Order: sequence, then C-alpha cells, then structure tokens
Amino acid sequence: DVGGPESPEYAAFPMQSDLYARLLFGDQVSLYLEGGARGDVRPADPSIVGRIDTISDRFISREHYLMWRPSATGIYLRAGRFFAPYGLRFVEHTFYVRRYTGYDLYDETYTLSGGYVGDDWELHASAFTPPPTSFPNPLQSVGLRESGGALYLEKRFAGMASVALQGRVGTSVEAARYQGGAVGKLWLEPARVLFLGEADFIRQLINGAASYPENQFVSYLGATFFPVRGLMAGIAYERYQEDLSLATTARSGFDAEVNFFPWAHFELVLFGQYQIIGSGAASQGPKASLFMVQLHYYL
Repeated sequence: DVGGPESPEYAAFPMQSDLYARLLFGDQVSLYLEGGARGDVRPADPSIVGRIDTISDRFISREHYLMWRPSATGIYLRAGRFFAPYGLRFVEHTFYVRRYTGYDLYDETYTLSGGYVGDDWELHASAFTPPPTSFPNPLQSVGLRESGGALYLEKRFAGMASVALQGRVGTSVEAARYQGGAVGKLWLEPARVLFLGEADFIRQLINGAASYPENQFVSYLGATFFPVRGLMAGIAYERYQEDLSLATTARSGFDAEVNFFPWAHFELVLFGQYQIIGSGAASQGPKASLFMVQLHYYL
C-alpha cells in the first residue's frame, strides 16, 4: 500500500526458484553455481502454463564463483559473481541497509575477494565490477552499475558479541558513492535474543551536478527472539535519509517478522513493514505499508 489511487494492491505469485550446485576439486578448490527463475508479479498470462512458458525469459544466475579455501579457518580467495562482503547481509532485500548500499536484489557484481577467517576475527577485501553489457540477460544486473572495492573487518568477543568496521567505494557513469559504517551483533543466551545493528554514512557525488554532493545515512536496529525450536520472531527499526540537508527525504521503517519451520525443508514467513516518509509528525507524513506471506521449500 503506497497510498496511490489503486492502493492497496494484492498479488500471489512464485517469487523465486533456484537450484544450487557445489563441485569440489580436491580438498581446497570448489566451484559454486546457482541459477533459477525470477518471479513475475503480474504476468500477462498468470496460468501455470503461461508461467512455465516464460521461464527462459526470466532465468538468471545471481551467483557463480570459484573458491580456493584450504581449511575452514585461515585465508581464502574467491572470484566470480557474488556480493562483496559488507554489512549484515540479510536475506530480505527490502531492508534499507541492503536497498540503499548497493546490495539490492539482482544487483550482484563480478567480484574478486580474499581475506582471513579466524575463530574470533575475520577480514575481507574485495574489488568488483558490473557484468559487461555484452553478457546475456541471465547474467546482467538491474541496479546501479558500479565498480569499486569494499573492506570488512569483524572482531568477535566471548562467543556472544561482535563489532565490525566497513567501507565501500562504488563509481558509475551516473555517480560515485563513498560509504563507511559499523556493524554490531549481540547474543543473549539466557533470553535467547539476538540483537543486530548497522549504521552507514554515504557521500554521493552525482556526475554533472556542479559538485553538489548528497550526504546520506542508513541504519538498522533489530532484535530476534528464539522462544522454541523452529520459531523466530523479530522486530526492527530502520532509517534512511537520502539527503541529510533535506528533512523531507527521510524515511523510517518499522518491521515485524515471524519465521516458522513446521517440518524439515519447509519455512513459513510472515513479514510486515510500515513506513513513514519525511520527518514531520507521524500523522502528517506519507505512509507506505507492505505485508507478505511466504512459503519456502528447501531440497
């Protein structure tokens, strides 16, 4: 519900169907392949036959890479198509810290990444570039076509908390983005609650905009409760401001999510998001809301 004349709108459709394969070459080298069909919210032919007939047009491979990793801990090197390590890396691409930091859906880049993963700390350094325009549609991206690099350093404490610092630079023909921030995680075993937080400051320079930069801010703060086996319940507050000099560009999101695993291989997800746009009183700013019920099946 975006508040438009046709809102609210309802749709039921298969969101995504993927198959994954991992091939091992000895003990240190592996090849990871992923491919599947993207969802089509309102297809011209919504019948099962119509959806099957368009699979070839909707096929995409979001991830495929070669990895050298001698052991579970230690150094590694990875090359192929995947997101450079950065941020909390939620599955839900609707979260602001994914949508507005270069990690939106189908925006994966071709990346060279290396680093070190230890018991209590890890470091990842990456260089990335968008798919070449000569590549076929199943290998293309749909967002900003940025090239650049990312750095992520995380330190863990007592098996229950971690703090990370991160930075990313991305440039395209339209703009350049320089961003940096921090990530925090805290697990409270007695309460069975996981707290997650991320905050990033972004400086965006629009090409040809007479050196008029935009300073942006995006953040996430949430808590997930694990009351019993097979059930997760979480709430979160999000904030994104496209231009810190204009209060009307602020956006606040309030989220609630329940993940239920009734049987092996099955997951039921209930997700709701309520947004207030602008920094005025809650009763005055534009509103937008989203509610989804998702059923996942894993082979």
